[in-house]
Amino acid sequence: MVHNTARLSKEHGNIRLAQICGIIASNEKRHETAYTKMIEKLCEIDPGGIVLAFADMMRKL
Repeated sequence: MVHNTARLSKEHGNIRLAQICGIIASNEKRHETAYTKMIEKLCEIDPGGIVLAFADMMRKL
């Protein structure tokens, strides 16, 4: 989503906003990759535990 905002900002001439959104999009991608790897590893180590932890987290929302 932020990447699209960066692209649209650039198309409309707001280069600074495009740069800021690009940085945010890059950071979000790194976080997504880290969380994905972490969850994959946890599923290998303790699949039942990760399901229980996720269920507990969702109940608290």
